Amino acid sequence: MKDNGKWKEVDSTSSKTSSIRMHNGKLSFSKDISFSKGKTYQKSISFGIGQDKKSGKVGIVESKLDTSIIKKSIRDYLKQCGWKKAGLFG
Repeated sequence: MKDNGKWKEVDSTSSKTSSIRMHNGKLSFSKDISFSKGKTYQKSISFGIGQDKKSGKVGIVESKLDTSIIKKSIRDYLKQCGWKKAGLFG
C-alpha cells in the first residue's frame, strides 16, 4: 500500500523441488527452482480418503483452493476502507 490511499497489486510465486535418486547403482541429485512475478491465479482441487476420528466413518475428503476468492475479499475490504487501486485499470 502507498501513503496516498492507493494500493498496487504485485503477485510473486516461487517453488523449489529437490530429489535424490538411486538408479543402476548410481546416485543422482536434482534441484529445480522457479520464480514468477505478475498477475497469478491458482485453482486446485485435491481428493483423498480419510477417516473421522470421532465417528470412525471413512469417506472421500475434498480440498479446494481458489486464490481469486481470497484476492476479491481483500480488494473489497480495501475499497470499503476508502483505498483505490493504483494503475491504469484501478
